Amino acid sequence: MSHRPGATTRRRAALLLALAAICLSVLVDGRAAGAQLPVAARAGTGTSLTATLLPSPERADRSRLAVDWAGDAGVHLRVSLTTAGRTSRLLVADQPLSAGANLLGLALPANAAGTLRMEVRGSSGPPLRILTEDLAALRAESAFAWRSGVSAALPGLMVGGSFDQAGAVPANDVARWDGSAWSAFTGPGGNGTDSQVSAMTVFNGDLIAGGAFVYAGGKLVRGIARWDGTDWQPLTGSAGTGVMTYLLDFVSSLQVFNGSLIVGGQFLNAGGLPANHIARWDGTEWHTLTGPSGTGLNSAAVWDLTVHNGALIAGGGFTEAGGVPASRIARWDGSAWSALAGGINPGELNGSVASLENYNGNLVAAGSFDTADGVQVNNIARWNGNAWSALTGPSGTGLSNSVRDMAVYQGTLVVGGEFTHAGSLAVNHVARWDGSAWSAFTTAPGTTLNSTVYAVTVHYGELIVGGGFTQALGSPTDYLARWTGTGWASLPGGGPNGWVAELFSL
Repeated sequence: MSHRPGATTRRRAALLLALAAICLSVLVDGRAAGAQLPVAARAGTGTSLTATLLPSPERADRSRLAVDWAGDAGVHLRVSLTTAGRTSRLLVADQPLSAGANLLGLALPANAAGTLRMEVRGSSGPPLRILTEDLAALRAESAFAWRSGVSAALPGLMVGGSFDQAGAVPANDVARWDGSAWSAFTGPGGNGTDSQVSAMTVFNGDLIAGGAFVYAGGKLVRGIARWDGTDWQPLTGSAGTGVMTYLLDFVSSLQVFNGSLIVGGQFLNAGGLPANHIARWDGTEWHTLTGPSGTGLNSAAVWDLTVHNGALIAGGGFTEAGGVPASRIARWDGSAWSALAGGINPGELNGSVASLENYNGNLVAAGSFDTADGVQVNNIARWNGNAWSALTGPSGTGLSNSVRDMAVYQGTLVVGGEFTHAGSLAVNHVARWDGSAWSAFTTAPGTTLNSTVYAVTVHYGELIVGGGFTQALGSPTDYLARWTGTGWASLPGGGPNGWVAELFSL
């Protein structure tokens, strides 16, 4: 451990200017956590490594690691967490490290405890530098306020979908995996939900679940509910509860933006207010997203939501946002809707954006579509703030069929869906893009995954996919699989007995 006399003072001095540059850069241009930042004040002339831990401004269930590396570029950082009574968990694997200030996102909730181990590695040989720090001490040294007990749900992998059992545990449509065993979200009135869970996030300390369910824990919630640690609760405003008015209504996307919970899906009302497929809940009341020309989106559904360059981005099957023409993707700045150039499949009757992700400073939109603003893209495209372009490599352009979800893993964009090829490369429902080329996860004989991938996430540094598949490389997987680095494997403790629609790492 490095907490010897004077360590705190030295760390603060070394990181003062670095953190100022980091925070200024994030505030000015909204750069995503994990992006390399401009070189800031150096901590010396040797190969010193200093770090501190910060809360994430975007998501309460994440942390940020601010690192100042006073050495050469071209190295990589590996971060792991050791907790009493548990084996070490890899949080960051081989993140490129620039000389000077770096800011990395960690799937590390504020109530996590243990020892953080940071290793700077070159292309070969032993680590160049190792730093171990206690999480509680790192937080205490941060100039930013931490709120204890940030989530009512215990840390773990939250899984939503359509099932009634996870491992050997009865669990209706939502369950938690702690790394070895499953548990259900059961309150006094019942277990889980009465139908599919398709979206999850954390808001105001509670786990939020959305989907096609009417009841959660035996309570009437109408498509969206919060878990307060012991029971499910509805999201109720003065005019009503939840968003479901009709039998076919559902919630398909959740995002925290500007201090409110944004809810997207197929519904016309939220808390009794006319909303048109998207609404916000401030913790007490429901509100509409209304601009000068109209409210919400003109067609169902809003399949995904994200934040890019300080604005909320919505993707779905709509052609208008707030009365403004916006083909399948639109931007909300807090007061008005706008289009992203010509959008997705402009002028066509079909097409839909199912997933949104930030990657290498660009916004990536994926789903089921042919073109983006007239450019042939084949189900996936990137927006650089001014124009759309295709993801094209030596094997070809885009994916052979629809995309359902994406996540960033070890510097690559991982894509899951119904497709079997990336360009002309056989990939079988999951592929990765490194910024210049597509690749498969394995060339081993047999089908990688035997059916659609609906959900992709990174949990404690490990890539997890879920969907309708039941086999990976010919072995049973129970609708979930993890990437071991060389192949796909089942999760310890088994999996659910029905298909997985959502994965959320806490």
